[in-house]
Amino acid sequence: MDDLKRTCLKDFFVYLCSDEIEYCKRELQARNLFCITSPDLIGGRNAPLELTIDFLVMARSNALLVANSSLSFSAAMLNQNARIFLRPGPHEDRYIPFDPWNSHVLLPRFA
Repeated sequence: MDDLKRTCLKDFFVYLCSDEIEYCKRELQARNLFCITSPDLIGGRNAPLELTIDFLVMARSNALLVANSSLSFSAAMLNQNARIFLRPGPHEDRYIPFDPWNSHVLLPRFA
């Protein structure tokens, strides 16, 4: 996240999509970052709708940090707005840039 703060994105908020929302929220709050989630928007009672909202937000965001997943990667492929695409590097302890149309969908498992 610190790398993202140093990019061209000056005013931003974080929309969090995760299977571990509470853990990730705590990590972001520890870094003084506000985030919003699909359960915040719809009350957390409809998992298919939450997943749909997450996918649509990822497909329309201005910057996208994805997991090593085909869902987030396919959203990146549809995204025509993002100025930067980042994902965890398999051998780095940071996010690395990637091109959704010229990268492997899934990276090798982390060591």
